[in-house]
Amino acid sequence: MFLKQLTHVRLDRQRLAALPSEVLSRLPAASHVFLQHNRLASVAPLAALPGLKFLVLAHNRLAQVGRRRVAACLGRSLYV
Repeated sequence: MFLKQLTHVRLDRQRLAALPSEVLSRLPAASHVFLQHNRLASVAPLAALPGLKFLVLAHNRLAQVGRRRVAACLGRSLYV
């Protein structure tokens, strides 16, 4: 299936308020995810992406999320 092979996922400027983990679990190869300019308040669903290495979250509704906090939510180190 094509989705299982995607490594770069661009979901910026989509007015997303949430990220359903059941959708994210279909993207196991996603290593670079671009989510800037959305309405996200939580990064927890991104833990469903085991290969995530690069994440862009600028201009969302996250309250003071630092690099360590994002890494802790996802359970691994990450470039944010």
